[in-house]
Amino acid sequence: MLGVSIIIVNYNMSRFVGEAIKSGLEQDHPLVEIIVVDDGSTDDSSKIISSHADRARILLLEENIGQVSALCRAWPLARHPVVVFLDSDDLMLPHAAARLAATFAATTARVQFCLQTIDDAGRPLDHFSPKYPDHLDTKTIRSELLRTGSSPAAQGSGNAYAKWMLEKVEQDNGFEMPAEKRMAMDAAMEVNAAFYGEVLTLREPLGCYRIHASNVTGHLTVSHRRFVRTIDKFDLKLAYLQQRCQVWGIDFDPDAARQRALPVFECRLAAAKLDPQSAPDAGPLALFWPALRACATSTYSLRQSFSAAPGSPPWRCCPSRWRRPSLAGASSCSSGRSGSKPCFGAGAASVDSSMTNPVNEAGLRSVLSRNRRRAAGRAGRPSAAPPCRRARRC
Repeated sequence: MLGVSIIIVNYNMSRFVGEAIKSGLEQDHPLVEIIVVDDGSTDDSSKIISSHADRARILLLEENIGQVSALCRAWPLARHPVVVFLDSDDLMLPHAAARLAATFAATTARVQFCLQTIDDAGRPLDHFSPKYPDHLDTKTIRSELLRTGSSPAAQGSGNAYAKWMLEKVEQDNGFEMPAEKRMAMDAAMEVNAAFYGEVLTLREPLGCYRIHASNVTGHLTVSHRRFVRTIDKFDLKLAYLQQRCQVWGIDFDPDAARQRALPVFECRLAAAKLDPQSAPDAGPLALFWPALRACATSTYSLRQSFSAAPGSPPWRCCPSRWRRPSLAGASSCSSGRSGSKPCFGAGAASVDSSMTNPVNEAGLRSVLSRNRRRAAGRAGRPSAAPPCRRARRC
């Protein structure tokens, strides 16, 4: 029976870190240890963390050194072969450690799983993520990383790693990365795991991802800064992947990968729409055709590539005359037909036939119905009739 080490990394999350520790302590697996590392918090986190010193191993850092460096201080202390990096605002479900221990094999480098979305107060929302595509294996993940610089991957707390893989990455100097303080550990492990061993995907929730005002990813805001920050993080991951490929002796073209990355086009388009002056050469027309080429060369079908778009904030920033045809095309994707799973992407809201989000699906169908009624109404009007006010907004 494999043991699981749950490492909780915290920085100024005193509101939530106690719940994260409690979720680790309440695992029903007999071989579990909890390690908590505080990355120089300036709030009351250290007091809350220290109150659990009788049941968890505590590491309090005096200065803020960044998530990756803080975790690198903690994971070598792990006694068990399976390691989970749990963000201090997230939770693990009670059966998670047992499920992961039963899943890992000798060649498994990483296991990724789904997370139940919860709100600020810990109430479950009607949403799971990610929505993984079909036939997702290690070869596909490795191929997508080299082709687009990204792969279908879970959020940070939705991953478990083999300690032997972490040790090999350290031996290869893999924890020396560009802009280390801004790099996320889950991005670094996404890059490495598929080149060291097998990556397994569990399409079931084993933890909870909390949406709140202090999320680093800024889920509750739609701003130019948010999308620029997402692009910056993607570019950091590309630079890191290029660095690792040089160590492994693998050919990788970061510029070509960036031109194939649909999530980057979404974010660039959103940033340009929200602040046109910041990128005068990156307007909708300039970005639309390169994005279309990226879709055409994708390993996923056009239907899968576009099905996520209508519900995502970047797509709402597109001109309304572009959105209508794509919404119409997406109707077949949300009809529940077998195999109609959308692809992945930054900020994408999607419908998965095996794990459907009724709220999003109902909202999408409402939008489709409303657009069809408007289109029918416009067809019967004189050509000189002005468009409706809502259509002119975008």
